[in-house]
Amino acid sequence: MADTNINIVIVAANCLEGLARGLRDNFNKYKPSVAGLVMDRLKERKVTVVEALSGALNAMYSTISYAELLEDTAANVVHKNPQIRAEVIKLQVHRLKEIKIAPSKVEIKNACEMLIKAFDDGDATVREATAEALGTLMKCCGEKPLLVYMEKLDAVKTGKVKEYFDKAVVKAKAAPVAAPPKPAPKVVAAAKPAPKKAAPAAAKEADAPSAAPVKKPLGKPPALSSAKKPVAKAPAAAAPAASAAAKKVAPVAGGGAKKEEEPLRYKFSSETAEEQAADFLSPELIAEFGDSSWKVRLEAMEKLHELVDSNPGFEAELITRVLAKKPGWKESNFQ
Repeated sequence: MADTNINIVIVAANCLEGLARGLRDNFNKYKPSVAGLVMDRLKERKVTVVEALSGALNAMYSTISYAELLEDTAANVVHKNPQIRAEVIKLQVHRLKEIKIAPSKVEIKNACEMLIKAFDDGDATVREATAEALGTLMKCCGEKPLLVYMEKLDAVKTGKVKEYFDKAVVKAKAAPVAAPPKPAPKVVAAAKPAPKKAAPAAAKEADAPSAAPVKKPLGKPPALSSAKKPVAKAPAAAAPAASAAAKKVAPVAGGGAKKEEEPLRYKFSSETAEEQAADFLSPELIAEFGDSSWKVRLEAMEKLHELVDSNPGFEAELITRVLAKKPGWKESNFQ
């Protein structure tokens, strides 16, 4: 009978894993009702059961932000059962290895405060999992963001974290964002001296034609005839007519130019925007755009800003189409 119950738990966990991987973002609305129950079952002694439950949890949180994972696991990190504490921290390790965007400063702060406390746990398995979690987090974000928290650890614990830091293999890139903008000022400085030399030449050319109009008054004496004074009024009347005709022709020329403008053409469609943006935006980040918490959405936008700064070759239209769906144009928070 006991074996039957174990098999049922394993099959149920496998079903949850399949549903979560198949539905992806659409499974998020069911997660609150099942994730806590699955975490409670991590106390099982059978390795096969724990592996099945861990696989289900990994699939459930594959489309959830790291911040939400920290919120859901905070209570279980201090659970009375040491096995649950250890497995929940291992869940964080697995997600840190899979995420493609390095955690934000707020996420790093919350994770480190939680894990530093867990490092004093009386169970060796929990301490080992904590060292691996901190080492993997350091691999995602770099060493500098964690230095403030690592100062609280003794030499033995710090050495253990560094050991896992060297072993960890992650997908997130803690790229140096500030490097690309430096070459810009050099181009502006080189272009300034060029127009100064052209100024004297332009002044000489302006002085040359000014001498021509001075000779025109010499032609006035032949026009002094008392008999032909009324005839001079006729060309004056014809001049406004010519100018009016020129004004009418001008709009026609302008109208022809407008017709020659090419119509707007789009490279991407709204239906396939998320799939095509997968190379640049991770599913976790896209999920954060539409998160119900405005703080998570704000953090997602900050991550997107960092990505755009560090990757000048991104497709602006593709990002715009993704944002049009999540959070959409009806976003009302302007933090």
